[in-house]
Amino acid sequence: MTRADSPGARDEAWLRSRARGEAGAHPDPGQAAGYERLERALGELPRHDAPASFRADLSRALDREVRAPGRRWLYSAVPLAAAALALLVWGGVGAPPDEPPTLAHEIVSGGVVRGDFAARGDLLRVRARLSGEGELRVYRDGSEIVLRCRGAGETCREGRDGGQRSLRGELELSAPGRYDVVLLSGKSAPRPAGRLEDDLRAARAAGAKIFQEPPVTVH
Repeated sequence: MTRADSPGARDEAWLRSRARGEAGAHPDPGQAAGYERLERALGELPRHDAPASFRADLSRALDREVRAPGRRWLYSAVPLAAAALALLVWGGVGAPPDEPPTLAHEIVSGGVVRGDFAARGDLLRVRARLSGEGELRVYRDGSEIVLRCRGAGETCREGRDGGQRSLRGELELSAPGRYDVVLLSGKSAPRPAGRLEDDLRAARAAGAKIFQEPPVTVH
């Protein structure tokens, strides 16, 4: 039996084809079921997106192993197949990593964008980009939500920016106080109670990612 005909080479080639969405039925249903169980187990682990350099290094290592002369497939087939499956579960072959969320704000007075100084009557514009679910919030004095953006609405706009979802909101700064701009990223963000510290504590406990801008003070 040649290396190309060995069970390890066959499995590794099948897993690579599966990562590209081209795989057909595995010739050994029992072996395929085992890989599916392993894939589910890997998928249940906490998600940490592998950087593109790691995926490229892993892919090159697999290529070297396949081409290596005299390789004993009896010993290398299982770790190679497991590595190929990890490549499939943790990012795919050549799949770009998700971009991290971004959050920004600007102050507009009379149609002109100002610096960090804000006065009553100015307009606070907030914007965020994220890959999945989330929402924008603005709190005043840490005790009141004055803007909440989860999608398109009266004061919010939702769209696409490249491969990411975008949220934009506007708020007139009609009262003095401290305004905190917050982005909660993730499906697990709980409903707000209204107090900034309590809401952030609850969001962290639920596993949401929190992003904040420097506060805006209106005198």
